[in-house]
Amino acid sequence: VHAYNAALAAEAVQRLDEVERLAKEGTLHNDFTVANPWRVLLLLYTSQGRTEEAVQALREMHAWRKRQPPYLRDQVRAETDASYALFLLVAGEPE
Repeated sequence: VHAYNAALAAEAVQRLDEVERLAKEGTLHNDFTVANPWRVLLLLYTSQGRTEEAVQALREMHAWRKRQPPYLRDQVRAETDASYALFLLVAGEPE
């Protein structure tokens, strides 16, 4: 959670290299939390046009979410859906 929050703070001040480093650090922990570091990486890679890495982050984001208890998965469902939608829109699949 701490790495996730730090990644969001780094994103707010446009320190994108720190965003990636901190979010990747967050992926090393398997906490039960809504703070999915793969979502941060997905949005970062998508915004940078790093498609292959974005696809992998999308897969990992989904796997992370599946490992969470249902009550946590439900808390971030809209955020997760919006991340999927943004990726598909950028990839040219608006439908």
